Amino acid sequence: MRVVNKAVDVLVPPLLGFFVVFVGLLASSGFESVFYEEWFPHLQGNKLVSLIIDVCIFALISFLFVLLAKWIYKDTRILGFSLKGFFKKFFTGYLIGAVLVALMTAGYVLFDGADFSLIVARTSWSQVLTAAVFYLAQGTQEEVVSRGFVLGGVAKRTSLFWGILISSLFFMLMHLSNAGGFTINLLDYFLTGLAFALMRVAFSNTWTAAAAHGAYNFFMADVFGLAASVPESEGIVFQTIYHSSIDYMSMTVSLIAVVILFVWLWPRRKQFGEPLQVEK
Repeated sequence: MRVVNKAVDVLVPPLLGFFVVFVGLLASSGFESVFYEEWFPHLQGNKLVSLIIDVCIFALISFLFVLLAKWIYKDTRILGFSLKGFFKKFFTGYLIGAVLVALMTAGYVLFDGADFSLIVARTSWSQVLTAAVFYLAQGTQEEVVSRGFVLGGVAKRTSLFWGILISSLFFMLMHLSNAGGFTINLLDYFLTGLAFALMRVAFSNTWTAAAAHGAYNFFMADVFGLAASVPESEGIVFQTIYHSSIDYMSMTVSLIAVVILFVWLWPRRKQFGEPLQVEK
């Protein structure tokens, strides 16, 4: 019976996570279709309207997980979004995310001979701001689900170790299509998820991981424009085209981040075998 109970405690958060996110994205896709095609066709292509809708959808999905945390665990603090030291931990996380991508870019340029070029134009700064807001909202929503609900839910009923492991696997599988299916690139998402999970634990705040996640996506896609080919690059400021189908530099940088965070957390290693402790 203990084995069954533990299996339920481990499986319920990620399965609920998959279900709610899937239904949420399906519903949002239907809403956007009706909004643009039937209600306001003249607003198609309006980037500000698109941003507002996206941010509202991310916020709504996040709120659903706050309600689930309250309903299932009777405590929204398992999500880890504490306001204690918010600004310091948030900006630290954002800086970490930006540095990780900068190191990745430098690695591709120095060791892979990636094509690196400046492509920014005066008209691009509004796009940069829009992208920064979008990725911060998207990253926060993914952290509410992965490092908040899944990690917090599993760790609350089992141990922090299981919370970190399951949330990292969950994050990896959520990006199955991004990795091109079951390819070696899935390892990149697992290591990145593991780094964000350890970040939450190291800083005792999911806001740090959320900020790092938003910055990571923003700097990778729009600032440095990392991609395997020119058509795939979304770069607004720079464009970095590496010559590999495997994101090995991303894996390398994420692994280095994981090792550094693990060494940092080593003096507190006992907590990994214990259930999640939330701040009162």
